[in-house]
Formats: sequence, structure tokens, C-alpha cells
Amino acid sequence: AKVPLVDALTGFKVDVPMLDNRVLRVNVQDVVKPTYTKIVRGEGMPRAKEPGQKGDLVITFDVVWPTRLDDNTKAQLKALLPR
Repeated sequence: AKVPLVDALTGFKVDVPMLDNRVLRVNVQDVVKPTYTKIVRGEGMPRAKEPGQKGDLVITFDVVWPTRLDDNTKAQLKALLPR
């Protein structure tokens, strides 16, 4: 799922369309890094050897970075974000 940088830093909800025609809303409160994955227990693919049981859903995120920032925005970010 593509996530804007501001949401990756502050938290967001993502709607995931499921194979059974449901839409699963996943709440992400962690800071999403480039290697971050969210695991939703029991919402993945059905298990072949265990009828009625589902595996885990693994969601990976693609953080969308801004292509440019003006000097004022850069200064504000430097003041707000820890080094």
C-alpha cells in the first residue's frame, strides 16, 4: 500500500480489499519505515490442511516521499524532527 510520508510518521488507517469481498480496515499506529510490515493475525489466505482456518495477512508499505521541499518547510522539519 502506498502511504504519504506524513501518514507514515503520524499513523493512519488503510482499507484492504479481501478475497471474500470484505474490506478490512487496518489501523497502523507505528512509524512506517521502508522495511516495515504489518501482520494481521487470522486474516490471510485459507490454510489448505486446516479447513476454516486462515493464515496471517502480511501488508507491506511503500512510503511516498515528497519530490521537493521549499526552504521554509525544510527549516520547520529540522526544528521538529529529532536527529
